[in-house]
Amino acid sequence: MNKKTLTISLLIYFLFLSFVYYLIYPRIDNVFVVKTAIIIIFASLYFVYLMGVVFHITGFAMKKLYFYPIYKYYVFPLGSFITGLFIRDKNDKWGRFIEFNNKVVKNQDLNIDNEDMLMLLPHCLQNSKCKIRITTNIDNCEKCGLCEIGTLKEIAENYKIDTFVVTGGTLARRFVKKNKPKGIVAVACRHDLKEGIELVYPIPVYGILNRQPEGPCINTQVDTEQIEYALENVFKIQRRN
Repeated sequence: MNKKTLTISLLIYFLFLSFVYYLIYPRIDNVFVVKTAIIIIFASLYFVYLMGVVFHITGFAMKKLYFYPIYKYYVFPLGSFITGLFIRDKNDKWGRFIEFNNKVVKNQDLNIDNEDMLMLLPHCLQNSKCKIRITTNIDNCEKCGLCEIGTLKEIAENYKIDTFVVTGGTLARRFVKKNKPKGIVAVACRHDLKEGIELVYPIPVYGILNRQPEGPCINTQVDTEQIEYALENVFKIQRRN
């Protein structure tokens, strides 16, 4: 969801609420209490969504923990549904959401300590021919050069940040819950990144899409320069090696 689609969703939601009120108005016209209550409810629903979109666009909501339930159960689901009405390609919709999220995170002027940072990587970055098990523990990598895990291990060592290779969202959430990071750099496909960003909100997540030259979930790749860019320029993490 980018700025344009979110703005359009505000108009669509307003028209929808107005249409529903128009349909039920004849039945409540003579009942002042009910009519007033419905007006207040509809106005509140729209106002909360309006402010949620505005706060999300400005980045203000990223710093306020008490906005989390509103976004998780209302703003994000509703915004995704409405924008999905005119963005039929799910990959495109998810990609726009990730792009927009990254812009919001980048504008936060974050300055996070190395020990409060977390890097999450998908297991499909590991070459399928490798016989070493690195899931959860990237330190097991022997840097043979078959894939980019070795380079990612060096990045983790240079910046002294907790890094885990995960098999999916459940394991990723476990590490987030355990480590309680203040910032996350995550590599994944569009769908997993979109879900992860929503699930761990309001922790700021900078999402980096993996490349899939052989298709999804096998021998994927990532631009490691993007990861270093995110660490140094978005989260202001300094090298310690």
